[in-house]
Amino acid sequence: MELAREGGAGAVTVQRVVRRSGSSVGSFYARFRGKDDLLAYLAHRIWTEATRRWDGAKASVAWGELELEGRVRHAVALLVDAERGGGAELRLLDEARQRRGAAWEAFRGHVLEELVRVIGGAGGAGEAVEQAGGGGVGGEAAREDRIRLVLVAARGVIDRVDTDLPRYAERDALVGALSELVVRYLGGPADEGPSPAGDVELFDIWG
Repeated sequence: MELAREGGAGAVTVQRVVRRSGSSVGSFYARFRGKDDLLAYLAHRIWTEATRRWDGAKASVAWGELELEGRVRHAVALLVDAERGGGAELRLLDEARQRRGAAWEAFRGHVLEELVRVIGGAGGAGEAVEQAGGGGVGGEAAREDRIRLVLVAARGVIDRVDTDLPRYAERDALVGALSELVVRYLGGPADEGPSPAGDVELFDIWG
């Protein structure tokens, strides 16, 4: 990962990995069939650990006790942490493996679908979204589509904050602004309050 961060995907070669790790070519090939095998192992390890940590952070929230505003605020905080928490490592590995975003997009898809589920749960949150236009024929599917749409839009904002919206670069400011947008789109009142939880260290698995 150090080699990839320093010189891009092309900098990852067996010889460089061996030199950086203080190992030997024989030791490397005793463990991996080649560079692609090593990259696949790293991608799986990082994806699995990131998903485990994210699922743990999600499970720590009492979603069933929250109304729409609370669910959205916690969900947006998790989304911000997932998007900004080190996805560069998965993107670099995808590039090195010539997989066009496979691992990173799989992780993002997992996060998105889990957040759609917890925001649109039974009770106040689901009812509020339904009243905002997600009800009627195919109400549950329509409700989920509305939640998915606004979360994808929020994800796009997160990707562009540093370039286009630097005043929201600080986590709490970004979580607050996005939460207000999501809640208003889904049909509930805006909630003013501190951003929940701290940053979730999803990718710092080497420390």
